[in-house]
This record gives sequence, structure tokens and C-alpha cells, in this order.
Amino acid sequence: MHLYGSLYIDEVSWKRLKKNNPQQNPISYKLGFNVSNWPLKNLSLQGEFTRTNIINYKHSIQRLTWASNSYNLGHYLGDNSQDIYVALNYKPVRGLNLNLSYTNATKFNDYEYIRRDVINAISQKPFNEKTWQNDIVELDAIYEVVNNAYARINVRWNNARGFDLASKPLETPVPSENRLTAQQYLDKFSSKFEQGSNWTFTFGFSFGF
Repeated sequence: MHLYGSLYIDEVSWKRLKKNNPQQNPISYKLGFNVSNWPLKNLSLQGEFTRTNIINYKHSIQRLTWASNSYNLGHYLGDNSQDIYVALNYKPVRGLNLNLSYTNATKFNDYEYIRRDVINAISQKPFNEKTWQNDIVELDAIYEVVNNAYARINVRWNNARGFDLASKPLETPVPSENRLTAQQYLDKFSSKFEQGSNWTFTFGFSFGF
């Protein structure tokens, strides 16, 4: 068994680690494992769990965000998110690689980095209300036909949906929170062709890689 993990610290204050302090440090972490050749030879099971706290990767000064050309360099889901990934990989014969995976990606309450409201934002309960979720099941088959020549077939199903928070106003509004409709969250986090339930089929052939 192989165990691994990673930790990204945007900023940290030891005072925020106290139980009576509602503030959460903007951090992101990933935990994972990989089990190979059990219970069958050439079979492996992989699992990953990722969580990212509120406001992580963000900043009011554009040059200080963890991004390049507005593209987030951290986890693809951004802040206040959770990602679960499980995959089975099997090599039944020489040159054939089968990979079956499931991904559950979830975004929770969406916050902007407003300097005067940062403390209020990181004092909110993380991973509280779902705003967007995408379930993905994917089967990938790669076969090495001849040396360094590969044929690939990929079958992918996804179901992306948003959740309405606009109709659930808070008693005490949080200035930095975006409370949107289900469709607005869906448009923000999913491209048009990935919204709702979809099947995608990919066929390809490559040389050298």
C-alpha cells in the first residue's frame, strides 16, 4: 500500500486552531492511497480525498492570488470545495490498460475576497451549503497495438447541477458571499455542454506517448 498527501497553506494563524475560534485558516489538503496487486495481480485501487477552506488561493490584489492569467494554480475546484476520487486500474493482458473511476466534486458557499469582510468570511462554517455538484463515472481503455502506438476508447458520464441559495436569504447577510440561483451556480462552475446529465464518447490513436 502506498499512502500520500499534500498540504497547501495560504496563510496560517495559530490562534485560529483554538476550538472557541470560529475562524478557519485558508488551507487545502489532499489524502490518498494506492493498493496494488491485491486481491488480483495487475489490479490496483486508488482513492483520494481533497478539501479546500474558504478564501484559499484568493486575494484582493490580483498579483497576489494563486493564479496565472486568471487560471487557478491550486486545486481546480477552488476554495470551499471537496473532491472524492476512486479508481480501479486493471491490466488483464500485455498492452491493455483498463481504468474505471468515479469522481464526486462539490462546491459549497461561494465567497469573493473582500478585504473588509475577510475575517467574517473565514468565520463562516466551511462546507456548509452545497452550491454545485458534479458526479463523474469514466471508463478508459488504452491498448498498445504495436510498440509506442496506442488506441484509446473513453466512455464518460457526468451529472452537473446547481443548488438554489438565492431563495434562502440569511438573517445576517455576509457581504462577501454570492447567494445565487441554481442555474447561476451551474453557469459559473460548468460549461454549457457539461451541464445536466451527459454521455461523452472519445476514440483516439496516438504514436510515441
